[in-house]
Amino acid sequence: QIHRSLKACFIPYGGREYGYGSYEVLALKQTPKESAVKPKPEVKTTPKEPEKKDDGLSDFERRVLQRHNYYRKKHGAPALTMDR
Repeated sequence: QIHRSLKACFIPYGGREYGYGSYEVLALKQTPKESAVKPKPEVKTTPKEPEKKDDGLSDFERRVLQRHNYYRKKHGAPALTMDR
């Protein structure tokens, strides 16, 4: 329960009420059905055949390298290449 005069929020728990002077409130507002966001129709596409790269890497090695470089990029480090 929010008490404006006390500038506090009281939460019942275990038969007692606990007061909080600092709290956040999430307020939801229901929108009319006609103005609600409607889902986009699903577009079906045929998957493309993956391109074969002539870098001498197996699919597993390529995926590991891509994932490793993904995290390196997130931390500002330059990408690595596989040395054969």
